[in-house]
Amino acid sequence: MFCFRMNMQINSSINYNKIKSINFKGFEARKLKAIVTNGCYGDDVLIDELKAIANQNGIMLRDMNRGSIPWSQDFVLVNSDGEVIGNDNYVGRFSWLKGLNLRKINSNFIDGGNYFQVRNKKGERVLLSGAFNFIDDGRKKEIYKKNNYPQAQYKDFFKCDRLVKIPQVDFHIDLFLTPIGDNKILLCDDNLTVKYMEEMIKKAKDFVNDKENSAILRLEFQELLTRLEGFLQQFKINMQIAANNFNNGSAEPVASLSDVENILKDEGFEVIKIPGRIYSCEYCSGRHFLSHDLNYANAITFKNKDNEVVILTNKSKLNEQMGITPEISEILGLDFEKMFIDSVKGHIKPENIYFLEGSRLPEELKYSHGGLHCISLEVPDFSSEI
Repeated sequence: MFCFRMNMQINSSINYNKIKSINFKGFEARKLKAIVTNGCYGDDVLIDELKAIANQNGIMLRDMNRGSIPWSQDFVLVNSDGEVIGNDNYVGRFSWLKGLNLRKINSNFIDGGNYFQVRNKKGERVLLSGAFNFIDDGRKKEIYKKNNYPQAQYKDFFKCDRLVKIPQVDFHIDLFLTPIGDNKILLCDDNLTVKYMEEMIKKAKDFVNDKENSAILRLEFQELLTRLEGFLQQFKINMQIAANNFNNGSAEPVASLSDVENILKDEGFEVIKIPGRIYSCEYCSGRHFLSHDLNYANAITFKNKDNEVVILTNKSKLNEQMGITPEISEILGLDFEKMFIDSVKGHIKPENIYFLEGSRLPEELKYSHGGLHCISLEVPDFSSEI
C-alpha cells in the first residue's frame, strides 16, 4: 500500500489560440478539449473506457504513459490568464502549448487535487484551497501562506479574486467535493450515506419477513441483510474515528463535512449533498488516511455538446461484495450506485453518469488513495469561451 501520493506531471499535444481573450468560467464542469492521463496505473482497460467516452463527446484523450507514477493533476497549473506554471523539471514539457506562456518556479507547487478554481454567482474568480496548502509540511512551497485571504502569490499564480480555505476532511479536497458548474458543488455527506444504507437494510428486512416471497430468495436476502448490517456498523465506527482523529499528522484541527458545507454556503455556492464516500481508517507514518471502498467525488466532470453536466467517477466493488446482484437491486430499488444517481437527480442526468472500473481502479482507489480525478488532467476547450 502506498502511504503517500507522489506527484508527476504529464504533457499532450494541443494547440491553443487567442488565450488572452478567454472569458474565464472556472475549472469546474465545462467543455473539454482533452483529458490527459499518465498511464492510469498501467490499466489499459481503463484507458480504453476513457477513450470511448471521450470520443463520444468530441474530447481528445492523450495517455502519456511516462512511468509508474499516475498523478496527472499535480505540479502544473494552467491559470485564467493562459499561463502554465510549474516546477522547472516539469513546465518545460509544455513548450508545445502554443499561445500559452510557460512560467517556471523554483520550488514545489501545491498538489492539483487540493484546490479548485471556480466562479461564484457574483462572477468572482474563487480559489477553493485545502487547509493543508497553508501548512509547512517540509516541502518548500512557493505559495505557502498562513493567512486566510488572497495573498500576492495566490493572486499572481491563480489570478483569483477570493481565496477560500477549505477544511481538510481528507488528504485532498477532491476526495470529498467536486464543482459541477453553475455555482453548484457536490459535497460528500457521510450521514446521507448511512441513511441510504439504512434504507437498503429496511427493504431487505421487509423482503425477508414477507412469507409470500420465494424461500430461496428470502434466504439470499437474509444473507445480504447480515452483510449490510455488519458493514454499516463498521462504517459508523470508522466515521467516529475519522471525526476524532483525521488531521493527516498536521497542526490543523480535525474538521467535518458540515464545516465545509457552511463555508461553501457562506460563499454563496449551492451545495448538493451526495452519499459519495465509504472508507476505513488507516494510520501510516504519523498520518491518518481514509482508505476508500467507494468514492464518487473524485471524478472527471465536463459539459457535453448539449451543455449538460457529465460525470465520470469510480466504480465501487461494494455491490458485488455485499451480494447485490442486478436482480436483488431491482427488487430493492436501490444499490450503491443507484444511491448516488438518486442524490444528484435534477442536476445530472442518469445517462450522463459513468462508473468506470478498468481492470483494477476500485483496488487502486482503496490502496493508492487516488481515483479518476487524481490520475487525469482536464484541459478546457478555451476556444468555446472566446
